[in-house]
Amino acid sequence: LSYLEMNKLDDAVEHFSLAIQLDTAGDTAIYYNNRALAYLRMEKYEQSFADFDQATVMNPNDPNYFFNRGNAYLTVKNVEQALSDLDEAISLAQSIPAYYHSKGVAFQALGRKAG
Repeated sequence: LSYLEMNKLDDAVEHFSLAIQLDTAGDTAIYYNNRALAYLRMEKYEQSFADFDQATVMNPNDPNYFFNRGNAYLTVKNVEQALSDLDEAISLAQSIPAYYHSKGVAFQALGRKAG
């Protein structure tokens, strides 16, 4: 994760890929999520969404994966899909303010108010 935080994105992708290959503890979804974040910063959207998709399939009960993918959809201006993912994140964890904030940003992008 520190490579991602230091913006050493190629190193982050390399190490998250290795973690995915070597994981035996069942933490693979988080590595896919983190690699997706690195790809997103690199503007490699196809790889990013593939990894976010994998994370949500592997652990559909983690709202952070839907939140991250929702924000990624906002980045590429796919607002309807962003809203879908943000709604899912909120349904899984209703007490996280950041989820509602991102949903508001999505509604703003559509030019309408949250309902």
